[in-house]
Amino acid sequence: MAQNADSFLESERIFDDSPVLDIKVNGSDGPVEVTTGSRVVISWISEGATRCRAVWSKNDIPLSGTIAGKISKSVVIKVSCVNAEGERADDAVVVRMSGTNIPEAVVSPQTPSSQPVRKSIPP
Repeated sequence: MAQNADSFLESERIFDDSPVLDIKVNGSDGPVEVTTGSRVVISWISEGATRCRAVWSKNDIPLSGTIAGKISKSVVIKVSCVNAEGERADDAVVVRMSGTNIPEAVVSPQTPSSQPVRKSIPP
């Protein structure tokens, strides 16, 4: 009997099991420029993750979701997710108040880009 396509692809390990994460602010990968007091919409989606955390929460957040609120200063909005094997994905969006410079911490080379990143953390 022939294998169905899904079980064949799983058995051949064609797809990478590493977590993938994408965060957007106002529908953009950033940087995003807004005025002080503006309402922003933050949305994220992860695949292959078992847990996610965000800079705005001390607890785990849903693996995918949307939140909205007013913002009053330039910030880097970051989400990190891990899978069961401990592999990690990080993504961030820079939000800048119009008429202000990007904070120095944002332009440092250690700041995650606005592109989804996959990174393995050894146990």
